[in-house]
Amino acid sequence: MTPEEVAELSNFGLELYLDLVQNICTLILFGIYCLAFCIALYTYWWSYLQRSSAAGAKKIMICVLLGTFVLMLVLLVSGVVPISGLVKYGLVVTLPGGILEQTMAANTQPVYYDIMIWSSNII
Repeated sequence: MTPEEVAELSNFGLELYLDLVQNICTLILFGIYCLAFCIALYTYWWSYLQRSSAAGAKKIMICVLLGTFVLMLVLLVSGVVPISGLVKYGLVVTLPGGILEQTMAANTQPVYYDIMIWSSNII
């Protein structure tokens, strides 16, 4: 391997490593969010079933909780899915142009690109 190829591969590995660390932290924080979401949903659902005077407000709060959960799930998917595409098309599928061309091809894959665009538009 030439020194340029070694440098490109090293940069790609560093970028992939940082993305994986970021995804691990994101998944841990999403797990904490899921726990808080379940506690809040249980609390509002239980108080809604008690038929208190503010039942309408609690129904709205449950809808807001469910909406934020769906948006957080979309945000999680938009952050985690492109990394798998980067690994597949950046490392597994080889192109004649080298690792730089493989990285560019991985970033422009239609499925992963569409997931990122649609999720950012929804959010």
